[in-house]
Amino acid sequence: MNRRRPGTLVVTCLENQFQFAILEVCLMAKLINVTTHPGYRLQLEYDDGVKGKADLSHLVGKGVFEAWNDPSVFESVTIGEHGEVRWTDTIELCGDAMYLQITDKSPEDLFPNLRVPADA
Repeated sequence: MNRRRPGTLVVTCLENQFQFAILEVCLMAKLINVTTHPGYRLQLEYDDGVKGKADLSHLVGKGVFEAWNDPSVFESVTIGEHGEVRWTDTIELCGDAMYLQITDKSPEDLFPNLRVPADA
């Protein structure tokens, strides 16, 4: 498997050294590093070179995020096995959603071929 550009994965199948199929699928960048910063902010880094900070202070004390009232819980952030930003079994944020937030992009921006024609 070979990455051509962020958002694309090309799979080439070979049989008897002849190429017979190419499948192009959407693939989000992979979260490779996450660190905490004061004020309930995260520094996120993705395998396509994107880096950015996300301010999560608006979540502190609300619902499951009440656990962040103890700063050590917020500071225990890890990357989960599926690329999620993870603190506990009940506190996770989608790594893809965080990517969209720090880049200020929409799924349609990253994957223009997924757009549905207006007349469809």
